[in-house]
Amino acid sequence: MFRLARLLHASSAPFPPRTHSCAQLSADLAGAPVALAGWLLPERKGKVVSFYPLKDSEGTTQLVVNHADHPDVAALLSAIPPESTVLVQGTVALRPQSARRAGPTGDIDVQVSKVTLLNPATDMPFLPSNVHNLVF
Repeated sequence: MFRLARLLHASSAPFPPRTHSCAQLSADLAGAPVALAGWLLPERKGKVVSFYPLKDSEGTTQLVVNHADHPDVAALLSAIPPESTVLVQGTVALRPQSARRAGPTGDIDVQVSKVTLLNPATDMPFLPSNVHNLVF
């Protein structure tokens, strides 16, 4: 019993602990720092920012990286293969009214300030997130 209690309270060192799951994020947390862990999905790249869905066992959250503010983070995220496991640190931000959508995390993004690659994915013949290539 003592060993189980010790394991349950074990540190995640050398990495910071996850503060929330993707499904736990909401507009009430706007401005709050968060640490999320999950699978990084393919990038949608704009001129100034890049968008990445981050998926965990409970949901999906959109990550936003500003190329000018965090060029090192933007370069690292672009180089990480899709479906790799990452730890992301950033701040919850409200989306502009016109960009909000239905769903649990449709009102917010996470502005990424730091990313840690935990486990890179190998090249896959197809992406599980691309439903057009899957046969049902």
